[in-house]
Amino acid sequence: MIIAKGGALVRAEAYRCEQEKDAVRLRKLVDTWMKYCRLVRQSGGSLVDALVLRAMIQDPCKDFAAAAKECGMKDYALFFENLDQRLADEKDARDKGASSQASADDIGKYGSVLTGLLLPVLSKQLNDPSVIKEPDVRPDRLADHAFFNRISSVMYWKVLLAVALVA
Repeated sequence: MIIAKGGALVRAEAYRCEQEKDAVRLRKLVDTWMKYCRLVRQSGGSLVDALVLRAMIQDPCKDFAAAAKECGMKDYALFFENLDQRLADEKDARDKGASSQASADDIGKYGSVLTGLLLPVLSKQLNDPSVIKEPDVRPDRLADHAFFNRISSVMYWKVLLAVALVA
């Protein structure tokens, strides 16, 4: 929520710089935004942090490019146009790769419960997801079997004990 509102504020400030043709303030805004993105990148190491950072980087790119054009900052405009295009191309490639990769959807039949739940989601975040075959997830599946066998064994022993006490 805070990051979404922060992105809206950054875009609004870029728009204001564009309308007022304030190159000094735009340069300061871009420098601050870049420092903030670096700080977020250094502070987090989880998948969620990486996804948030990617969205945070792409969000104001078009606004920065338009403002830089109006302020006569061609190098900034070109940088942000290229950055926005590259991130959009990566997203298209991920979407295309995720939709064409059937193994992520089919792997739920062969993999563990966790693999079956996470793999389709995670494969959509990779630029080039590799194809996962049944032998790759066999240890996960066997671990699941062992875990569920232990749970069912405990339940069966309880049922056997209840029958023995009743008899």
